[in-house]
Amino acid sequence: MEIVANDKHDQEKIEESVWVDVWQQVKKSPSPSVLDNTAEIVVLHGYVVLFIVVFPLMPVLLITNNLLEYRVDFYNLIESRRPIPFASNGIGVWKPVLSSFNVVAIFSNMALVTWRTSTVKDTFGNGNHWLWGFFFTSCLTLLFVHFIITYSTPDMSDETTEALKRQEVLSYTRICLYLCCVCFWVHFFSLCNYNKIS
Repeated sequence: MEIVANDKHDQEKIEESVWVDVWQQVKKSPSPSVLDNTAEIVVLHGYVVLFIVVFPLMPVLLITNNLLEYRVDFYNLIESRRPIPFASNGIGVWKPVLSSFNVVAIFSNMALVTWRTSTVKDTFGNGNHWLWGFFFTSCLTLLFVHFIITYSTPDMSDETTEALKRQEVLSYTRICLYLCCVCFWVHFFSLCNYNKIS
């Protein structure tokens, strides 16, 4: 966005305010790494999903921690240099990491419930085959539910999908327009050369 000044005095004021802002940003400390902040959240997610059976109050502590982390990150964002924006396609490599945490958590939590609590033994008896049967049946059922939820929820909103389709149509239109211009000029110059020869 370009700022338009009415006269030379206004232009000097604008330039001065821009330089003041630049020097204020230079004096501040560098902005915190987005990778570090994301890694903290992913590690906390891993702890919660992998060990929820061991300590069921962990989500409450996680929410409290995230609220405090939000305030600290907000303060760091205000008191440090403006971060340099980079385009990204989603959360990148963290998506498969989070997905693998969820799958491993199914096996981890079901193993803890099956062999470290008395719930399954009281329900099915002490037979080892009942424990293994319960473990595999419950794991397969939860994996099935996990994959249904994963693949039934869209990755992008309808507005984003529509915007991407519109962008794709525009890029094809630009390519077609470019090719038409090239063909026109090639044809035009070939006619000019033909007229010169004859």
